[in-house]
Order: sequence, then C-alpha cells, then structure tokens
Amino acid sequence: MESMRRMVGERVMAVCGGEAAVAVAEAAAEEGQRRDQVGTNEALLPWQRMAASCTGAVLTSLMMTPLDVAKVRLQAQSPTPTICVGSTPASCSGCSHYTYNNGLMEFVRPKTASRHVFSPVGTTPYLTGTIDALTKIVRYEGMRSLYNGLAPTLVLSVPATMLYFSLYDEMRLRLELGPEFAPYAPLVAGGVARTIAVTSIAPLELIRTQMQASSNGKGQRAVPKGILPALRANVAEAGMLSLWRGLAPSLYRDVPFSAVYWFGYERIRAKMLVLLAPGEELTVATAPPATLFTAAFAAGSVAGMLAAAVTHPFDVAKTRRQIEMYMPDSDARRASKVAQSTFQLLADMVAKESVASLYTGILPRLAKIAPACAIMISSYELGKHFFAVTTGYDDAIVVE
Repeated sequence: MESMRRMVGERVMAVCGGEAAVAVAEAAAEEGQRRDQVGTNEALLPWQRMAASCTGAVLTSLMMTPLDVAKVRLQAQSPTPTICVGSTPASCSGCSHYTYNNGLMEFVRPKTASRHVFSPVGTTPYLTGTIDALTKIVRYEGMRSLYNGLAPTLVLSVPATMLYFSLYDEMRLRLELGPEFAPYAPLVAGGVARTIAVTSIAPLELIRTQMQASSNGKGQRAVPKGILPALRANVAEAGMLSLWRGLAPSLYRDVPFSAVYWFGYERIRAKMLVLLAPGEELTVATAPPATLFTAAFAAGSVAGMLAAAVTHPFDVAKTRRQIEMYMPDSDARRASKVAQSTFQLLADMVAKESVASLYTGILPRLAKIAPACAIMISSYELGKHFFAVTTGYDDAIVVE
C-alpha cells in the first residue's frame, strides 16, 4: 500500500511539479494514514454498502413475507373474531385494514387490496398451522399467493434499509477513529442512522397511511391521489412540519431498537469470530464466507431478540395507535385518542390493564424479529464480502 502511495506521489510530481504536486502528494499520504487508522486498505464505498444492503433487504423480504401471509390467513379464518387487539387487526372481520410485515418494516394495508388473503380464490382447505398453511396455499393457489402485498411495501422499505445500513457503517468507521469513542461507536451510529432514516421517510409513510385510511370509507377526509399532490395538500393545510406527524412514536421504538441492536450485534459477532477464527486478523475480504455468515447470523438473531424485548412496549403503543386510526369511529374521538402522547398511552395501559399489557404479543414478535435480523445482517455482510473481494476495497473487522 505504501509503495502505491509513493508511486502516485512521484507521478503527480512529474506531471504537476512544484508546490501543487507536493500538496497533492501530502493530501494523498494523509488520506492513506486516515484509512490505516480506520484499519482498512481502502474502505468500501457508500454505493457498495447500499448495494449490499439492497440485496439483503430484498432477500429478507422474499423469505419473511410468506410467513406473514400465512399468519394473516390463519388469523382471518378464525370462526369467532371479536375485536382488533394486539398487533393483528386481521382477526377482526369488521376492520378494513390489517398489519403486514415484510421482514424489514411493518405496514397497515387495506383488506380491499388483498382480497384473496381474506376471501381465497378456489377451495383451499382449512389451515391448521404455519407449515400447513404454506403447503396448502402453494398447492391450491400457487406460489404467487405467498407474496401478496410484497411489491408496494418494497418501494418504501428497501430504500429506507439501504440508507440506514450504509449510514450506520460510515458513521461507525469514523467514530472508531477516536479511541475514546470506539467502544460506543455502534450504539451512537445505530441510533443516529436510524433517526435519519426514519425521519427521511416519515412524510412518505404519513401519505401512505392517510391514503390507506381514506380508502375504508368510514368518515376520513379524502386524500389527493399521488404522492406530490398529497404532500402539497398537507403542507397547505397544516404547514411543513405536519409531514412529520406521528414521527415520535416511530422514533421511540426504532431508535432505541437500533442502538441496542448494533451494540449487541458488534459485541456478539466479535466474540463469535474469536471462537470461529482464533488468533486471526480478519477483514471483510479475507474472512472466510462461512465464518462471516455464521457469526453474523447468530449475532443478528440474538441481538435482534434482545433489542425487541427492550423496546416492545413502544411497539405495542405504536400498534394501538394504528388500530385506533382504522377502527370505525368518529373523527373527533379518533383524534382525541391519537393526540395522546406515547408515554401517556403506556401509563394509561398500565393503569387500566396491567404491566403485562406492555408485553402483549412479545413472543410472536421475537419469533419474527430473530430470523429477519439474522437473514438481513448475514446477507449484508456477505454482500460486503463480495464487493471487497471483487473490487479491492475492504473494511476491517474489530475482534476483541
């Protein structure tokens, strides 16, 4: 690496000459020293991280969506639906929407856009479990039925995931330049990256939610068709900041989740790599793919469950807000509910129900979060490995 820098400096001197050449050569040397401090030869470029995260996001969605479709179908065939509770309005026959998770983000989708989930075409027999549901849906309705609702959710979740993962890695590498910040780099970078990603897509999330809510014909005001007209209408009615209404509940859940997740992931992966490759100085390029995959998959699964357990009360609060928005209710009553702050809502749940109500549905969420996090992060690490091997850019791996 040092000989390459020297050669570049000599070429610049020959072409430019004088003080300009010296300045360029010094700048190149400083950049090389900076990258050496980070622990890399040439750090992966932002577009390579984004491409790796895009691949991971699509793969995660393809693997997790069938499980959620099977879950919705099992809930929808319930013989005695009563009221929408927990995180599954699909079990309520009177509700117009249902929650849907593609492994990256949770969405509330209109049942009218997913008719064959709730009124299956053909003569699909009664479903008795997840495996039975997957098998019978494919046999009687075809493979495409397992991916109902996937395309519209990818439009929002994949770009958000690309931004989130690439920002995290870039910030973590820079924070690790300072020894005093290095131990907390994943915690800070994870929280900040998630804040930026969630804030960036919040206006689009708001418009999508408003469009879905207005489609049930239960008193909600009409929303202009198209993203730009809807954005303009919101700004004209309530100002620019109105585009970020509802951002706080998402931040309360997603930012702590991200901070805890990345802090746990980096620590657990480092311990795993010590066990799998003892005494080796690894980079993304030199680490064996099997070792990278195993360490990332295990660390992602455990860190995901830990983060989900810590932040679950905020997930319950957000879900209740979503359910209230789509329940057949008067506008005034609905507005009074949504106006309640997240912490007020949590305190109200504890007072009227119990502390246990804050952890309603935690087991199904852990069962969903663990594989989704494992698939996403292991795919992302293998994607970075591919670019590191094929392009010569590389990232260091900090092993404790």
